[in-house]
Parts: sequence; structure tokens; C-alpha cells
Amino acid sequence: MLNNPNIAKRYNWWIIGSVMLLLLFGLTAIYSEGFSKPSGTHVWKQLRAIFIGIIPFAIFYKVNIRIWLRNWRFLYIANILLLTSVYFIGHAAGGCKRWISIGPLTFQPSEFCKLITIITLCGLYCNYRSSITSFKTFMRSLVHLAIPLILVFKQPHLGASLVIVFSWIIISLYAGVPFKYIFGTCTAALMILSSAFFIPGVLKDYQKERVLAMFKNDEQGSNYQQLKGIIAIGTGGTTGKGFLHGMQKEGRFIPEQHTDFAFTIIGEEFGFIGSSMVMILFGILFFQIFRIIITTKVYHYILIASGSLAILFFHFMVNMYMNLNLAPVVGLWLPFISYGGSAIWLCLSILGMLLQIDNNKKESFF
Repeated sequence: MLNNPNIAKRYNWWIIGSVMLLLLFGLTAIYSEGFSKPSGTHVWKQLRAIFIGIIPFAIFYKVNIRIWLRNWRFLYIANILLLTSVYFIGHAAGGCKRWISIGPLTFQPSEFCKLITIITLCGLYCNYRSSITSFKTFMRSLVHLAIPLILVFKQPHLGASLVIVFSWIIISLYAGVPFKYIFGTCTAALMILSSAFFIPGVLKDYQKERVLAMFKNDEQGSNYQQLKGIIAIGTGGTTGKGFLHGMQKEGRFIPEQHTDFAFTIIGEEFGFIGSSMVMILFGILFFQIFRIIITTKVYHYILIASGSLAILFFHFMVNMYMNLNLAPVVGLWLPFISYGGSAIWLCLSILGMLLQIDNNKKESFF
């Protein structure tokens, strides 16, 4: 456990404040989305998820990261077993089998796989730090990545698979893996993924339709949700239509708007000003995480913080692109804003680790 007696005096309030305001924006959007629905709003479930999320936050804040890294092999096995269990005891929704229910709680192992994978990958790199530039170590990381990646991809969960790959790239670069290995692997992967688009059975039909929808302007087709999302954001103007007064939301033109498209509610009801505030808050959060990375000299802290930044930043960027019809819908939520218990628990766990690193890094903020 951590032994810093001055820990309460060193909270990074820039990170905590930005996260709290993002959570508030999220709760506001979720409440608004379900305000006039006969089924009601999801905001109370989201509040419950946030309060439950205090538990994983406290665990990852209090338990020394070195303990996780020393036991990375056990975590890796647990991760594989958890992902495998989805195929036996999980339940399906929307054509995907991703969820496991324990009593009243339902969670997605693929979400926690993102965090466990960066921890175990960092543990592997720390274990082989003396040979980090060798091709053998690089191949170990690829094999390490492949098993959970395949299990997540087969659920299917393309979005989570992309997050895991992006995190592996960023952590590998910070770890000191030669760029030529990473570049060559990514190039080969893109070629395989491109060819897989034309091979039956690799990608689901709906996944292919979402990619093709980017090049169409068919409001009745696969990009219906995205085109309506653009309309919602665009009609918000400078100050928005006002809280609870979004027309696209009231007309139910955007299906499941409280999840991947929660930002469209903010754009329509709070306009450019509200959207800019959300962008600024994310900018503050990402900048502060980056400062943690560049101001610590502790190798494993750098790797964990870079992997954490990769998860949050990739979710943010892809979700924004999805909302603006610049990327296909791949099921990536907006951190701290979109509805979902597993997403909130993952984000709060990452927050706990980052605050622990910030409190224990040798260098101080400038």
C-alpha cells in the first residue's frame, strides 16, 4: 500500500475538477435524453454506477502499481478467463455477446480488458526492459496482445479491439520498442484488415455497412444515426436550444442517444458554448495526463500513464469523429459522459491509477 503521509495535499485538482465537470455534463445529457420518455431516464442508473465506481477508483488509487506489475502473469490469465467466460455465461444484445450479469449488475469484460491489457503489457515490458529493443521481446508483446484481442474481436467488439491495439502502439513507443517493428506490424495489420473486408465471415455485415455508410448520404441507411447527430449539433447554434428542449432528442431521431451519441445532446441543447466547454475540459484532462508522463522518470509509471492516456484519448477522438460522421460507428463511448456502468468503472479506475502516479512520481509539476 502507499505510504505517503502528505498524499491529501497533493491532489491534482485540475484532473479531478475536469473529470467532475465532465461527469456533470454526462448526467445532464442522460437526464435530458430520457426526460420525456415513457420509460424514464437512465440518469439514476448512471448515478448508481458512479457511486459503485468509487470502489474500483479507491482500489487502483490505493494499491501500489508495483503490486499489479509484479503479478502481471496472473492478471493476464484472469483476463483471458474473464473474456472466455463471456462465450459460456454471457448474454447477447444487439447481435453481440459482450455482457455478464452478476445479480443486479451487468458489466462488459471487454471494457476491463483494456485496462488489464495495458497493465500486463507494462509488466511484460518492465520484465524484459534490458532487451526491449530486441525482436524477440517485440514478438513476445505481439503474442501477449493477440489472445485477448482475438477474444474481444470475436464478441464482436471492433471498437474495443481498436482501443487495445492503439494502447499497445503507444505503450510500445514509450517503452523503447524500435519504431520499425511497430510500423511494419501496423502496416501489415492494415493490409490484412483491408483484405478482411472482402473475406466472408471476418467482419459482420453491419460492420461493413457502417464503413460504407461514411461515403453515402442516405438518411434511411446505415449512417442515419450520424446524419441526425450532425443536424442536432448544427441546430444548437451558439447558445443551444436550452436544457430539455432539443428537437432531435424530443423526436427520437437518434436511437440510443444517451450512449455513443450523448455529445449530440450537449451540442443541440447547449450549443457551441457548451460543446466548447466539453472540449476544453477534455483538453485540460489530456494535458494534465501528458504532464504526468513527461515529469516522471519512473519507467513503469510512464508506461501506465501513456497507456491510460491512449485509452481515454482514442475513445474521445473516435467518438467525436463518429458524432460528426467522420468515422464509422464502432461502439466507442465518450469518457465520463456516455451512459454505461462498465465505461464509468473503467474511467474511474484509470483516474485512480493516474492520481496515484501523480502523487508518487519523483518529479514535481512545473
